[in-house]
Amino acid sequence: MRMRACLTAAVLSVASSPAFAQLAAPAYGVAFRDFYQIDLNARRASFVGEAGAVNGQAVAQIRGLTYGPGGEILAVVGNQKIVVQLDPASGTASYRGTLSGMPTEEALDLSMTYACDGNLWIASANGSLWKTPPSAIHPVYVGNTGKPITGLAARGDTLYAAAGRDDNSLYRVDTTDATVERVGGFGTVPNYVNVVAMSFGADGTLWATLNYNPPALVDWSDLVKIDPATGALSVLGSLEGPSRLRGISMNGFLVAPTDCTDRGGPPEPVPAPVRSPWALALMAAGLALVAAFGLRRRRTF
Repeated sequence: MRMRACLTAAVLSVASSPAFAQLAAPAYGVAFRDFYQIDLNARRASFVGEAGAVNGQAVAQIRGLTYGPGGEILAVVGNQKIVVQLDPASGTASYRGTLSGMPTEEALDLSMTYACDGNLWIASANGSLWKTPPSAIHPVYVGNTGKPITGLAARGDTLYAAAGRDDNSLYRVDTTDATVERVGGFGTVPNYVNVVAMSFGADGTLWATLNYNPPALVDWSDLVKIDPATGALSVLGSLEGPSRLRGISMNGFLVAPTDCTDRGGPPEPVPAPVRSPWALALMAAGLALVAAFGLRRRRTF
């Protein structure tokens, strides 16, 4: 009985660990209106589906992928100035709210992330920073970062922002007034970087895609890691996929839900979806091993 209990505890411990959650829940990306599932190890994107239409208008310029407080996948849509929810099984978009009060000129290369204060944070490449509760979309202007921010990611109490366009740096953002502190520069990058889309993994790794089009004419975005302590960037290689992705930037990118465990208290649970077939098979195999051990023990007596 003691051995079976130990095996059961081991399986459940592995299944609930951040590392397993990151492996079990696939990464996702969006390129214009197409939704992709991403294998980080293989640097390969698999087409899931198109976002379709919302409010009678085709959804395009999708960016700022993030998990919401209930584990739902949210994104911001520049051509309509709306927030949508994306179905991970089909890529279909559904309406969540309008970015009312945000001037049209602000909707330039928007980025978005859900943070531990319960807000969605939205940045524009012209430097503006906004926040809104995900339950009732109504953006409130916070201030101007003064930087061409195209990527946001949160971990614990810290909101990080990434800037390309010859700035090529990682910043920490003061959410009270939008002032930023430079963490450090990326170092050498392969091309002129138009958009940096980033997301923390469950283990604290800061992943990102570097997107060059326009003005560069590059077939694929690059998958990179960014050191959140120094801003230094490591290029892993091109993020490739089907022919429909060639030449289209992966301007939305998502790896894991926001980790709020650094807040000094127990975080509100954020589901980490387990949709990877091999991960589910691994969990099932572990539980089967426990069951087989129990059966063997019964036959011994």
